[in-house]
Amino acid sequence: MKKVIIAFFILTISASVFSQIALSKKSLFVELGGVGIATSVNYEQNIWMKSKHSLSVRAGLGYFPLILNTKLSAGTYSAILGANFNRHFNNHSLTMGISNAFTSTFAKGISDDFNTVTFSHLIIPNLGYRYQKPEKHKLFAGIGYSPIISYDGLSIENRLFQFKNHFYLSVGLNL
Repeated sequence: MKKVIIAFFILTISASVFSQIALSKKSLFVELGGVGIATSVNYEQNIWMKSKHSLSVRAGLGYFPLILNTKLSAGTYSAILGANFNRHFNNHSLTMGISNAFTSTFAKGISDDFNTVTFSHLIIPNLGYRYQKPEKHKLFAGIGYSPIISYDGLSIENRLFQFKNHFYLSVGLNL
């Protein structure tokens, strides 16, 4: 009888341990539009989770091909840092956050006098929706609105403050 009780106890513990689904707190995704302006690759990690809410931080690299007036550009590259607050409804999430994109544009002109590098800082809030199952190794997709706010005058239009409507589409993988 002792052997049956011990065997039952071991099976009960092992069944509960092995039946738990491994939940993901990290993701890697590609975003078209959004913080990278044209495209970006991002890493995101949840740093706080409670009930149906979470807070995540993200870091990424972006690229935007660009032609400036009389100069050919090698493009605009950006380093992205941001944070998102998420509200979860089963596999659906509403996301609200803000990101900073530190950009550099490399332009090449006809002579060395026209070769320039310009730096800019963009603030990009976002409001979006994401369909994401919480288990590891699951694909997810998201869409959203992320206006671009530039305030340093290094834009194409040479205005001190800019606000541009911008949207994004993201596809990624839970790690």
